[in-house]
Amino acid sequence: MYTRILVPLDGSRAAEAAIPVAVGLARRSGAALELGLIHVSVGAVLAGGPAAVDFGALDDVQHEDESTYLLGLAERVRAESGLTVSVHHLSGPVVPTLAAHIADAAVDLVVMTTHGRGPVGRFWLGSVADGLVRTASAPVLMLRASDRAPEDPAGFHRVLIPLDQSPLAEHAMHAARDLLGDDGECILLHVMHPGPMMAVMPVPFGLIPELVVDPASRDHAQGYLERIARRIRRMGLRARTAVTIAGNAAVEILDQSRRERADVIVVTTHGVGGLRRLLLGSVVDKLVRGADVPVLVCRPPARRRARAARRVMAVHTAG
Repeated sequence: MYTRILVPLDGSRAAEAAIPVAVGLARRSGAALELGLIHVSVGAVLAGGPAAVDFGALDDVQHEDESTYLLGLAERVRAESGLTVSVHHLSGPVVPTLAAHIADAAVDLVVMTTHGRGPVGRFWLGSVADGLVRTASAPVLMLRASDRAPEDPAGFHRVLIPLDQSPLAEHAMHAARDLLGDDGECILLHVMHPGPMMAVMPVPFGLIPELVVDPASRDHAQGYLERIARRIRRMGLRARTAVTIAGNAAVEILDQSRRERADVIVVTTHGVGGLRRLLLGSVVDKLVRGADVPVLVCRPPARRRARAARRVMAVHTAG
Protein backbone atom coordinates (compact mmCIF):
# COMPACT_ATOMS: atom_id res chain seq x y z
CA MET A 1 0.00 0.00 0.00
CA TYR A 2 1.00 3.62 -0.38
CA THR A 3 2.96 5.49 2.28
CA ARG A 4 3.57 8.85 0.57
CA ILE A 5 1.39 10.42 -2.14
CA LEU A 6 2.41 13.55 -4.06
CA VAL A 7 0.11 15.98 -5.88
CA PRO A 8 2.07 18.33 -8.21
CA LEU A 9 0.42 21.74 -8.46
CA ASP A 10 0.80 24.81 -10.65
CA GLY A 11 -1.54 27.22 -8.89
CA SER A 12 -4.57 26.37 -11.01
CA ARG A 13 -7.92 24.89 -10.01
CA ALA A 14 -7.44 22.31 -12.75
CA ALA A 15 -4.32 20.96 -11.02
CA GLU A 16 -6.12 21.02 -7.65
CA ALA A 17 -8.75 18.66 -9.09
CA ALA A 18 -6.34 15.81 -8.30
CA ILE A 19 -6.45 16.51 -4.55
CA PRO A 20 -9.79 14.78 -3.73
CA VAL A 21 -8.61 11.56 -5.41
CA ALA A 22 -5.25 11.73 -3.62
CA VAL A 23 -7.01 12.36 -0.30
CA GLY A 24 -9.29 9.37 -0.82
CA LEU A 25 -6.36 7.08 -1.57
CA ALA A 26 -4.33 8.45 1.34
CA ARG A 27 -7.19 7.86 3.76
CA ARG A 28 -7.64 4.28 2.61
CA SER A 29 -3.95 3.42 2.74
CA GLY A 30 -2.90 5.57 5.70
CA ALA A 31 -0.42 7.46 3.51
CA ALA A 32 0.97 10.92 4.12
CA LEU A 33 -0.03 13.52 1.52
CA GLU A 34 2.38 15.94 -0.13
CA LEU A 35 1.52 19.05 -2.13
CA GLY A 36 4.33 20.13 -4.42
CA LEU A 37 4.88 23.21 -6.53
CA ILE A 38 7.90 24.03 -8.69
CA HIS A 39 8.84 27.69 -8.74
CA VAL A 40 9.53 28.89 -12.28
CA SER A 41 11.02 32.38 -12.29
CA VAL A 42 9.27 35.19 -14.09
CA GLY A 43 12.50 35.93 -15.92
CA ALA A 44 12.58 32.42 -17.37
CA VAL A 45 8.98 32.63 -18.53
CA LEU A 46 9.26 36.17 -19.93
CA ALA A 47 12.74 35.90 -21.42
CA GLY A 48 13.28 38.70 -23.87
CA GLY A 49 10.81 41.04 -22.14
CA PRO A 50 11.31 44.75 -21.54
CA ALA A 51 14.76 45.54 -20.17
CA ALA A 52 13.27 48.05 -17.72
CA VAL A 53 11.32 45.34 -15.90
CA ASP A 54 12.85 44.28 -12.57
CA PHE A 55 12.47 40.52 -12.96
CA GLY A 56 14.19 39.90 -9.65
CA ALA A 57 11.54 41.85 -7.73
CA LEU A 58 8.75 40.19 -9.67
CA ASP A 59 10.29 36.81 -8.95
CA ASP A 60 10.37 37.53 -5.20
CA VAL A 61 6.70 38.50 -5.24
CA GLN A 62 5.79 35.40 -7.23
CA HIS A 63 7.73 33.15 -4.87
CA GLU A 64 6.01 34.65 -1.84
CA ASP A 65 2.58 34.31 -3.46
CA GLU A 66 3.29 30.66 -4.25
CA SER A 67 4.34 29.96 -0.66
CA THR A 68 1.19 31.61 0.69
CA TYR A 69 -0.93 29.61 -1.75
CA LEU A 70 0.71 26.29 -0.85
CA LEU A 71 0.52 26.79 2.91
CA GLY A 72 -3.10 27.93 2.76
CA LEU A 73 -4.13 25.03 0.56
CA ALA A 74 -2.34 22.53 2.80
CA GLU A 75 -4.05 23.92 5.89
CA ARG A 76 -7.45 23.61 4.21
CA VAL A 77 -6.82 20.05 3.05
CA ARG A 78 -5.47 19.10 6.48
CA ALA A 79 -8.55 20.53 8.23
CA GLU A 80 -11.00 18.86 5.85
CA SER A 81 -9.33 15.45 5.66
CA GLY A 82 -7.54 14.95 8.96
CA LEU A 83 -4.50 13.76 7.02
CA THR A 84 -0.86 14.58 7.52
CA VAL A 85 -0.17 17.11 4.74
CA SER A 86 3.24 18.57 3.91
CA VAL A 87 4.24 21.13 1.29
CA HIS A 88 7.28 21.22 -0.95
CA HIS A 89 8.06 24.48 -2.71
CA LEU A 90 10.94 23.60 -5.02
CA SER A 91 12.92 25.47 -7.66
CA GLY A 92 14.46 24.24 -10.88
CA PRO A 93 13.49 22.62 -14.16
CA VAL A 94 9.99 21.27 -13.60
CA VAL A 95 10.24 17.60 -14.60
CA PRO A 96 13.79 16.83 -13.35
CA THR A 97 13.09 18.62 -10.06
CA LEU A 98 9.86 16.72 -9.47
CA ALA A 99 11.46 13.40 -10.46
CA ALA A 100 14.38 13.99 -8.10
CA HIS A 101 12.05 14.82 -5.21
CA ILE A 102 9.94 11.73 -5.90
CA ALA A 103 13.04 9.55 -5.64
CA ASP A 104 14.60 11.35 -2.65
CA ALA A 105 11.38 11.48 -0.62
CA ALA A 106 10.40 7.87 -1.45
CA VAL A 107 7.09 8.99 -2.94
CA ASP A 108 5.24 5.85 -4.07
CA LEU A 109 2.34 7.46 -5.97
CA VAL A 110 1.91 10.69 -7.92
CA VAL A 111 -1.63 11.93 -8.54
CA MET A 112 -2.00 14.74 -11.04
CA THR A 113 -4.21 16.25 -13.71
CA THR A 114 -3.02 16.71 -17.27
CA HIS A 115 -4.66 20.06 -18.00
CA GLY A 116 -3.19 22.72 -15.71
CA ARG A 117 -3.93 26.31 -16.69
CA GLY A 118 -1.98 28.37 -14.16
CA PRO A 119 1.01 30.72 -14.62
CA VAL A 120 3.12 27.79 -15.82
CA GLY A 121 0.23 25.95 -17.43
CA ARG A 122 2.14 25.68 -20.69
CA PHE A 123 4.37 23.13 -18.95
CA TRP A 124 1.45 21.09 -17.71
CA LEU A 125 -0.42 20.08 -20.84
CA GLY A 126 1.68 17.15 -21.87
CA SER A 127 5.26 18.04 -21.01
CA VAL A 128 5.13 17.60 -17.23
CA ALA A 129 2.79 14.60 -17.28
CA ASP A 130 4.66 13.03 -20.18
CA GLY A 131 8.02 13.77 -18.60
CA LEU A 132 7.07 12.26 -15.25
CA VAL A 133 5.72 9.01 -16.69
CA ARG A 134 9.04 8.64 -18.52
CA THR A 135 11.32 9.47 -15.59
CA ALA A 136 9.57 9.22 -12.22
CA SER A 137 10.38 6.25 -10.02
CA ALA A 138 6.78 6.13 -8.74
CA PRO A 139 3.55 5.31 -10.62
CA VAL A 140 1.70 8.37 -11.94
CA LEU A 141 -2.09 8.46 -11.75
CA MET A 142 -3.26 10.92 -14.40
CA LEU A 143 -6.69 12.48 -14.28
CA ARG A 144 -8.52 14.72 -16.67
CA ALA A 145 -9.24 18.03 -14.96
CA SER A 146 -12.87 18.39 -13.93
CA ASP A 147 -14.89 21.03 -12.15
CA ARG A 148 -16.61 18.35 -10.07
CA ALA A 149 -14.88 15.96 -7.70
CA PRO A 150 -15.93 12.30 -8.03
CA GLU A 151 -18.53 11.08 -5.53
CA ASP A 152 -16.14 8.36 -4.36
CA PRO A 153 -12.60 9.72 -4.96
CA ALA A 154 -10.94 6.44 -4.02
CA GLY A 155 -13.58 4.31 -5.68
CA PHE A 156 -11.33 2.22 -7.88
CA HIS A 157 -13.02 -1.16 -7.93
CA ARG A 158 -12.62 -2.34 -11.53
CA VAL A 159 -9.27 -2.01 -13.28
CA LEU A 160 -8.44 -2.66 -16.92
CA ILE A 161 -4.87 -3.90 -17.43
CA PRO A 162 -3.57 -4.19 -21.02
CA LEU A 163 -0.80 -6.81 -21.16
CA ASP A 164 1.58 -7.69 -23.97
CA GLN A 165 2.98 -10.99 -22.64
CA SER A 166 6.16 -9.32 -21.36
CA PRO A 167 7.40 -9.56 -17.76
CA LEU A 168 7.71 -5.77 -17.63
CA ALA A 169 4.08 -5.23 -18.59
CA GLU A 170 3.08 -7.53 -15.72
CA HIS A 171 4.39 -4.88 -13.33
CA ALA A 172 1.00 -3.23 -13.87
CA MET A 173 -0.56 -6.13 -11.99
CA HIS A 174 1.21 -5.13 -8.76
CA ALA A 175 0.46 -1.45 -9.31
CA ALA A 176 -3.23 -2.29 -9.74
CA ARG A 177 -3.21 -4.26 -6.48
CA ASP A 178 -2.08 -1.20 -4.55
CA LEU A 179 -4.74 0.95 -6.19
CA LEU A 180 -7.70 -1.38 -5.66
CA GLY A 181 -9.81 -1.98 -2.60
CA ASP A 182 -10.27 -5.44 -1.16
CA ASP A 183 -13.29 -6.10 -3.36
CA GLY A 184 -11.51 -5.06 -6.56
CA GLU A 185 -11.60 -6.75 -9.94
CA CYS A 186 -8.91 -6.82 -12.62
CA ILE A 187 -9.77 -7.23 -16.31
CA LEU A 188 -6.72 -8.47 -18.19
CA LEU A 189 -6.67 -7.50 -21.86
CA HIS A 190 -4.40 -8.63 -24.67
CA VAL A 191 -4.82 -6.90 -28.04
CA MET A 192 -3.73 -8.97 -31.02
CA HIS A 193 -2.89 -7.19 -34.25
CA PRO A 194 -4.59 -8.66 -37.35
CA GLY A 195 -2.42 -10.37 -39.92
CA PRO A 196 -1.53 -8.82 -43.31
CA MET A 197 -4.46 -10.61 -45.01
CA MET A 198 -6.82 -8.23 -43.19
CA ALA A 199 -5.94 -5.41 -45.60
CA VAL A 200 -7.08 -7.32 -48.69
CA MET A 201 -9.90 -9.32 -47.15
CA PRO A 202 -13.58 -8.37 -47.54
CA VAL A 203 -15.04 -7.01 -44.30
CA PRO A 204 -17.23 -10.04 -43.44
CA PHE A 205 -14.21 -12.33 -43.64
CA GLY A 206 -12.07 -9.88 -41.72
CA LEU A 207 -14.45 -10.17 -38.80
CA ILE A 208 -13.76 -13.90 -38.45
CA PRO A 209 -10.88 -14.15 -35.93
CA GLU A 210 -9.45 -17.40 -37.31
CA LEU A 211 -8.88 -15.71 -40.68
CA VAL A 212 -6.88 -12.76 -39.37
CA VAL A 213 -4.83 -14.28 -36.53
CA ASP A 214 -3.16 -17.60 -35.94
CA PRO A 215 -5.46 -19.69 -33.65
CA ALA A 216 -2.40 -21.08 -31.88
CA SER A 217 -1.21 -17.55 -31.08
CA ARG A 218 -4.64 -16.64 -29.77
CA ASP A 219 -4.71 -19.75 -27.56
CA HIS A 220 -1.23 -18.91 -26.29
CA ALA A 221 -2.31 -15.37 -25.41
CA GLN A 222 -5.40 -16.68 -23.62
CA GLY A 223 -3.33 -19.14 -21.64
CA TYR A 224 -0.90 -16.39 -20.69
CA LEU A 225 -3.71 -14.18 -19.40
CA GLU A 226 -5.19 -17.04 -17.40
CA ARG A 227 -1.85 -17.63 -15.69
CA ILE A 228 -1.66 -13.96 -14.70
CA ALA A 229 -5.31 -14.09 -13.57
CA ARG A 230 -4.52 -16.96 -11.21
CA ARG A 231 -1.71 -14.92 -9.66
CA ILE A 232 -4.06 -11.98 -9.15
CA ARG A 233 -6.68 -14.21 -7.54
CA ARG A 234 -4.06 -15.40 -5.08
CA MET A 235 -3.70 -11.72 -4.08
CA GLY A 236 -7.33 -11.78 -3.03
CA LEU A 237 -8.75 -9.97 -6.06
CA ARG A 238 -11.15 -11.10 -8.75
CA ALA A 239 -9.84 -11.37 -12.31
CA ARG A 240 -11.25 -11.84 -15.81
CA THR A 241 -9.49 -12.10 -19.16
CA ALA A 242 -10.13 -10.93 -22.72
CA VAL A 243 -8.21 -11.45 -25.97
CA THR A 244 -9.28 -9.12 -28.77
CA ILE A 245 -8.16 -8.35 -32.32
CA ALA A 246 -7.67 -4.76 -33.44
CA GLY A 247 -5.45 -2.73 -35.71
CA ASN A 248 -5.19 0.14 -33.22
CA ALA A 249 -4.26 -0.94 -29.70
CA ALA A 250 -5.10 2.37 -28.02
CA VAL A 251 -8.56 2.60 -29.56
CA GLU A 252 -9.32 -0.99 -28.60
CA ILE A 253 -8.17 -0.43 -25.01
CA LEU A 254 -10.38 2.65 -24.73
CA ASP A 255 -13.35 0.77 -26.20
CA GLN A 256 -12.85 -2.12 -23.79
CA SER A 257 -12.60 0.32 -20.87
CA ARG A 258 -15.99 1.77 -21.75
CA ARG A 259 -17.61 -1.62 -22.37
CA GLU A 260 -16.30 -3.00 -19.10
CA ARG A 261 -17.09 0.22 -17.20
CA ALA A 262 -13.59 0.26 -15.79
CA ASP A 263 -12.79 2.78 -13.06
CA VAL A 264 -9.15 3.11 -14.10
CA ILE A 265 -6.72 1.84 -16.75
CA VAL A 266 -3.31 0.62 -15.55
CA VAL A 267 -0.44 0.44 -18.06
CA THR A 268 3.31 -0.07 -17.99
CA THR A 269 5.45 2.25 -20.09
CA HIS A 270 8.12 -0.31 -21.01
CA GLY A 271 6.43 -3.26 -22.70
CA VAL A 272 8.66 -5.24 -25.05
CA GLY A 273 6.06 -7.29 -26.91
CA GLY A 274 3.06 -6.50 -29.07
CA LEU A 275 2.41 -3.19 -27.30
CA ARG A 276 6.03 -2.05 -27.46
CA ARG A 277 4.79 1.31 -28.77
CA LEU A 278 4.22 2.09 -25.09
CA LEU A 279 7.98 2.67 -25.03
CA LEU A 280 7.50 5.71 -27.22
CA GLY A 281 4.52 6.95 -25.29
CA SER A 282 2.13 6.91 -28.25
CA VAL A 283 -0.35 4.44 -26.75
CA VAL A 284 -0.09 5.94 -23.26
CA ASP A 285 -0.57 9.43 -24.67
CA LYS A 286 -3.69 8.36 -26.57
CA LEU A 287 -5.07 6.62 -23.48
CA VAL A 288 -4.51 9.64 -21.24
CA ARG A 289 -6.07 12.04 -23.75
CA GLY A 290 -8.92 9.76 -24.76
CA ALA A 291 -9.89 7.85 -21.62
CA ASP A 292 -13.05 8.67 -19.70
CA VAL A 293 -11.36 7.38 -16.54
CA PRO A 294 -8.01 7.95 -14.81
CA VAL A 295 -4.93 6.22 -16.22
CA LEU A 296 -2.23 4.86 -13.90
CA VAL A 297 1.13 4.72 -15.66
CA CYS A 298 3.93 2.81 -13.97
CA ARG A 299 7.55 2.06 -14.81
CA PRO A 300 9.09 -1.23 -13.65
CA PRO A 301 12.19 -1.05 -11.45
CA ALA A 302 15.34 -0.14 -13.37
CA ARG A 303 16.91 -3.56 -12.84
CA ARG A 304 13.93 -5.27 -14.49
CA ARG A 305 14.01 -2.84 -17.42
CA ALA A 306 17.71 -3.54 -17.89
CA ARG A 307 17.20 -7.32 -17.86
CA ALA A 308 14.34 -7.05 -20.34
CA ALA A 309 16.41 -4.84 -22.65
CA ARG A 310 19.26 -7.39 -22.58
CA ARG A 311 16.83 -10.19 -23.45
CA VAL A 312 15.40 -8.23 -26.35
CA MET A 313 18.90 -7.39 -27.61
CA ALA A 314 19.92 -11.04 -27.39
CA VAL A 315 16.88 -12.12 -29.41
CA HIS A 316 17.57 -9.54 -32.12
CA THR A 317 21.28 -10.45 -32.23
CA ALA A 318 20.49 -14.15 -32.52
CA GLY A 319 17.99 -13.41 -35.30
